[in-house]
Amino acid sequence: MGIKFEEFANFINGIINEGGEEKIFETTSQILPLSDMDDEIKSAYLKIICNYAYSDDDVIDAKEYAEIISLIVRIDYNAKDRLSLRSYMCDKNNIEDSKSLIDYLFENIPEGCSDIVKKSLIKDIIYIYKLKNDMDQWKNDKFIVELQNELNINDEQIELIILVIKNDENILNERKNDSDIVKSMKEIGAKAGAVGVPLAAVYFSGSVIGMSAAGLTSGLATLGMGGFLGFSSMFTGIGVVALLGVGTYKGIKKVTGLSELENNKQRELMLQAIIKNSQKSLNYLIEDVNEISKQLTEEINKGMEATIKIKKLSKLLAMISNGAKETNRKINYAESEAIIAKLPKHLDKARLEELTNEPTKEKLRSFVLGCYIEKEITVENTDNAREMKNVFELDDKQELKILEQLYSVLESIGYMNIKDAALASAKWAAKSLVKSFLN
Repeated sequence: MGIKFEEFANFINGIINEGGEEKIFETTSQILPLSDMDDEIKSAYLKIICNYAYSDDDVIDAKEYAEIISLIVRIDYNAKDRLSLRSYMCDKNNIEDSKSLIDYLFENIPEGCSDIVKKSLIKDIIYIYKLKNDMDQWKNDKFIVELQNELNINDEQIELIILVIKNDENILNERKNDSDIVKSMKEIGAKAGAVGVPLAAVYFSGSVIGMSAAGLTSGLATLGMGGFLGFSSMFTGIGVVALLGVGTYKGIKKVTGLSELENNKQRELMLQAIIKNSQKSLNYLIEDVNEISKQLTEEINKGMEATIKIKKLSKLLAMISNGAKETNRKINYAESEAIIAKLPKHLDKARLEELTNEPTKEKLRSFVLGCYIEKEITVENTDNAREMKNVFELDDKQELKILEQLYSVLESIGYMNIKDAALASAKWAAKSLVKSFLN
């Protein structure tokens, strides 16, 4: 095979001699996400975040409670420890000193993970701050500034963390497709490297939009960015781009508009992961509601001597119930967006008419057209000149039930099927050509 065995042997012997019998080697853990660390570490991490939520008004309100529950789900916190944390979240008298918790955290995390944990902690706290404030005004918060100094994190690094949070939110809010996601993640990666923030740090506890580190890493791997976040290869798996088709097949998909839908696959997967996370969060919140309700009933049965505790439990019950409503809102939003990601933004009216030209399908055509709004937009033609064009754009403000029905109808008539879509487009083109010739 062309290997020079003597040189190769010298190379191996050189490594052995350099080590020698007297050399001491230390092993360090590869970078793992928080979900793969010990529960005691997770507990200290979560309690610091709870302490921050308490810091402004001495209570953890509904939105903060719901967000902390979402974090609990993302890091795979076990049920037994969650019961203890629930008490911590419901009674400020249980609060532990933040400095002691930070010291415990950095004494017990795997060697080499200190910098990553510091920046992740700041990220999760800034997101809690964002629930009530403008992130860009973070310097107005005494707790964050003190923590920044304690952890030795500079302003540039915090600004980068804020940029990452905004980018994650924009993936959903601006409905970025897969190409946009890859582009923005690469830009974030370059900026993160420039200011000394490993991407593993900002995604150590998952993404603030509701994805675990595992879900996010797997999603990036499908886009050919496996290992992009820098976690252990055992955790991330191998990132390989799956090439589903080339040449003519890709050409047909572009003509029929189906390539645009395929370019939404990562966002669709993200939305499904968010739904899964939010549903689990909702289950936890319901468990909390049931437990507080049980305690409340017991205190009521005790009579008047329990009045103070009854008021406290009633307040907790209202707070947790509102947290459940907030989580339910997230689920509804993510479910709607997941359906929208699978629907064509612009409807090919000619194809629709060809696929519904039978009398029994006329009602389906009317329903589909009713879900789109005719608009006039400016586009560039083949000569790079701008011209006005009429399009049918999806009305994305409709109820989830209507969007689900629309997807079912388009599926049933073959609009989403490449074979049926291509055939319908070809038929319409042929008819138009014959009509033009006859005229």
